[in-house]
Amino acid sequence: STADYAPNWRVIDIAVLQGEEVETDTYNAFYMYNEGSTSWSAIDAEDAYFMSEPDYDAFGLRFPNFSSSDRAENFLPDFLSKTLRPFAQEDDTQIVIYDYFSSSSGTQVRGDFYTFTGGEWVEYASTIEASFNFGFKEEGWVADNTIKVSFGTADYTWIVDNFTGVYNGASNMAQFGNFSCFNWTEAEKFDVISSRLEVLYPSIEEDPQPFKVTYSEFCGATANRVMTVVYSGGEWTLESDE
Repeated sequence: STADYAPNWRVIDIAVLQGEEVETDTYNAFYMYNEGSTSWSAIDAEDAYFMSEPDYDAFGLRFPNFSSSDRAENFLPDFLSKTLRPFAQEDDTQIVIYDYFSSSSGTQVRGDFYTFTGGEWVEYASTIEASFNFGFKEEGWVADNTIKVSFGTADYTWIVDNFTGVYNGASNMAQFGNFSCFNWTEAEKFDVISSRLEVLYPSIEEDPQPFKVTYSEFCGATANRVMTVVYSGGEWTLESDE
């Protein structure tokens, strides 16, 4: 052959013959996802209960499987309490493996993770309803984890108890139960408000964690103001006081 031409081969006939027959084993391996370590780990068969035909028969089911009309969660908590784990203790767990029939995909093998909580077996909640806040900034709508706090009598009392003798405005607050713009500087308000937040929220997990604190201030007339502070890296910063 050369750089311009190479011979071609044409397959004219193919014969497919019977290969060697060997024995095979079919088995299922089950894994569980751990949110804390963000990893999968194999489930030990001894830690799981595999439903059998007699179990389905005991439920009075027509077929040896669960389905959309005979849902597993309608049977398993009672089965665990009365039959499989009648003497369970608080926070005990149990994995149950069962067959599930779907009209679209046939019979599947599924599993549920149950925890004994408050005297009953509770299925792991794979879907959790939650609300989430968004804030509008220059770049558009963004996720907003701001915690909103409204100061009341208990908060002003705490400030008076802890800052009398430190800031002159504390004595005025003891009398009127609010801030006075004639007695408090912005830096002083920031100090006492962030100190109070450390008491109200001793375990701040988000970083950064913004707070919007609504407080009452007298400045010729009483009105509410909002101070925005952010906790990040173990430090407090003042964003605004409006």
